[in-house]
This record gives sequence, structure tokens and C-alpha cells, in this order.
Amino acid sequence: MQSIYFYVRNTGDYNSMKNLCGWKGYNVIDNKYKLINSSTYNNFNFKKGDIVFIFRYYKFPMLYKKKNVKYIWEPIDNYYKKGGNSLSTLDWYINRIISHLNQFDLILLPSKHILNLVKNKKNSSKFNYIYHEYDSRIIKTGKRIDRVAYYGSLLKTSLKESDLKNYKINTSPYIDDIDYSALYSHLHNSEIHIDFFNDTNCAFYHMKCTSKLTFCLKTGSIFICNKMPIYLEILGEKYQFYLNEDLSNIKDVINKAKLTINNDSKYLQYIDEMSEIYKILSPKNILNQYEEIASKI
Repeated sequence: MQSIYFYVRNTGDYNSMKNLCGWKGYNVIDNKYKLINSSTYNNFNFKKGDIVFIFRYYKFPMLYKKKNVKYIWEPIDNYYKKGGNSLSTLDWYINRIISHLNQFDLILLPSKHILNLVKNKKNSSKFNYIYHEYDSRIIKTGKRIDRVAYYGSLLKTSLKESDLKNYKINTSPYIDDIDYSALYSHLHNSEIHIDFFNDTNCAFYHMKCTSKLTFCLKTGSIFICNKMPIYLEILGEKYQFYLNEDLSNIKDVINKAKLTINNDSKYLQYIDEMSEIYKILSPKNILNQYEEIASKI
């Protein structure tokens, strides 16, 4: 029987995989999905046809590939920058992803959009996509406030300091590994989250995953964003809280979001409208997709 292993590099990866797989026991999840790390990988006796999923950092297991084992790599946001604070271009990113094609049996990209762009350059059945799930460890207070916040690295937003100041947008480093542990150390209010990036020459615009949206959904917050490909793909063309690319409507969108979060019926209607997306991006649904993908390679 085929087994599925999730390679975990560190404690952060380990806890993330526990969330994804519905943790039930030490190193084995429902006796079906298993966690494995660098200390146990080398001497582990895999069976023929076993699957190893690798997230972001692939170097260690790929140095010691096992016979008859299938390897699936999910780069997530790997290569969004070239080094330092220099964001990578789309062509550079695509070429880097393609350069790993011979190492893996499958590479999972974060959206249909970036999958299509990569396959336009290198059409291969060894590319597929999967969305990023929400984290069930995030707990809500049940309190709604009309605070506007950007969560993440300032390198990953086109909002300027003047925008943050003029529109009273609070900032926090959660989600981007700057202070990731703080994401789970306290309860979260339902508020208004904003995400805006409009440099179409950057790879990040095209290969962005759903992490900010899933964090917003799990906290019961309202999501404001521009029409980045991942959001068009998930939210559709008619989503009511899109920002114009020149931010010309930002005041109106923020005011609408505040009216919504402060009004019981409007807020509940918004949550109901997002409920199907919440299901799609649930750990249970994403795990089912991992299983389906693994069964086909």
C-alpha cells in the first residue's frame, strides 16, 4: 500500500504539517500520512511507490534520493526574490522552476495562473498546482473591529509609507516568518485585511499563494485586495472589495469594508458569501487534493 510522507525541515514545518493533516499521534497521522525529517530520512526504509512531499526547501532529501520513491516538490514562495531585497522577475522565476524539473516526479505551483505561465515555456505533465490551506491553529476572539491592517513583509506590498499613513493602515510582520510564532500566541479580532501588489514585472505578482487570504478567512475578517491573478482565480471578477491598480478607489473600498464589518446583517452576508471559498481552502479539502495528486503519479 502506498504511503504519503511529508518531509519537514524544522519545527515550523512540523507544526504546519500537523495542522494540515489533522494531528493524531506522534509522527503518524491517521496511520496514513507520516512526517519525516532529516534525522530519520536517511535510514528510513521506504516501500516501492511511496510518495514524499517536500515544501520550499528541497536540498537535503534530494541529495539522498531513495530508489522507487516518488518526489513531489511544492516551492510555495521559493524564488520570489533573487537575494537580499531584490524581487525576482517573472522570466527568472520560471527558468529557476523549470531547472528543477528533472529532480522531481511532480512540481506543485501555487495557482492555475502561474502553472499556465510555466507550461507555456515548458509544457510538461510534471507540473501541477495546489492552493495553500488556512491554518486551524488561528483562533478568533469573536470581536469585530474596523481596524485596517496589512499582515506581511513590506517587501511584498506596493503600498507606500504614505499610503499606510494616509489610509491609517496598520502593519504587522505575521505570515512572512518574521514573527510567525506570534500568529498563534494570541487570539485574533475580526477586522479588515488589505493586500496590494501591482508590479506585473515581478514574479511575486504572478506566483503569489493564498496565505494572506486564508489568514483573513480564518479570522473572520474582510479582505481588500487588487486583482492579482491568484485573487481573480479564487474570488472571481465581481468580488466587491477590489482595489483599482492606481488606488483611486481605496477610500471608498475601505469605507465600504468598515460599513460592512460594523453592520451585523452586512457582515453575516459577507461571511456567507465567502463560505464556499473557506471550504475550498480548508486543510481537509487541500489534504484530499494532495492525496488525489499522489495517486496519479
